[in-house]
Amino acid sequence: MSAQRGQIFRKPTGLWAVRWRDAEGHRRQRTGFRTKGEAREVLEEELRRVRLGPLHRPNATLRELTDVYVEQYDAAPSTVAWLRDNMRPALERFGDEPIGGVTVQQVATWRASVPEGKRYRSHRALRQVLQAAVRWRWIEDNPAVHVKNPEPRAGEIDPFGSW
Repeated sequence: MSAQRGQIFRKPTGLWAVRWRDAEGHRRQRTGFRTKGEAREVLEEELRRVRLGPLHRPNATLRELTDVYVEQYDAAPSTVAWLRDNMRPALERFGDEPIGGVTVQQVATWRASVPEGKRYRSHRALRQVLQAAVRWRWIEDNPAVHVKNPEPRAGEIDPFGSW
């Protein structure tokens, strides 16, 4: 049995397209790629998905994972806004890195660099998104789980500041 290669071709519109056969032997096609390199990346990922079957794990970045997670996240709009806002520091640091390459040490170092007022919530959001990747079997382990994230102490309130 030879390894499937797929096909990359240019449409009359000038855009690039890819064609391949899925695990059931059906021919699939995707189009709309501006460059041949962009089309090649998509084709390689699709062929990888076919070869590995249930063992497939996407080579997703944290930004891509976050977008997929938020898209399917069934919660109130304010909760989705909370997640997006608190993921911002993690996306600034790890956004373009593959999720499989993020280590516990990197998460611990990043957490220490986040401003104290945002640290707990940002780490919690990162942990939540990476946990989805574990459930979906995109990664084996969630590195954020192994970094302590103590809740901040509530500020002192003096109800009787003056009589």
